[in-house]
Amino acid sequence: MKIIFLIFTLCYSLFAKLTYVDVTELERLKLPIIDIRTQNEFKQTGTIPKAHKITFFDEFGRYDFVSWEKDLLSIIDDKNSSFVLVCRSGGRTTKVGTYLSDIGYKNIYHLKGGIKSWINKKD
Repeated sequence: MKIIFLIFTLCYSLFAKLTYVDVTELERLKLPIIDIRTQNEFKQTGTIPKAHKITFFDEFGRYDFVSWEKDLLSIIDDKNSSFVLVCRSGGRTTKVGTYLSDIGYKNIYHLKGGIKSWINKKD
């Protein structure tokens, strides 16, 4: 499964069907926010209020997509639901969002610059 995920993200990243939003747009949209960072990262920087913390990659780059998707679908209704992905700077959410788009998720938003942009905007 890991190899398939990597192939999809590498091959299709140029054709990503993600909508990039900045912090102002994120606040205006009022969509579920899915923070995919690690527990350690949550502790270091905090999280966006009301964000759902669902770690995708662990500290070693491992992931369990089936378990993660189950957690995601406990927050959103289905693959047509809109939601925003957040990570530290935007790299991981681009990979995860691209993969989700490739397997049929339709309304994926991605916070440009990740939590770093949120922190900088709040300063």
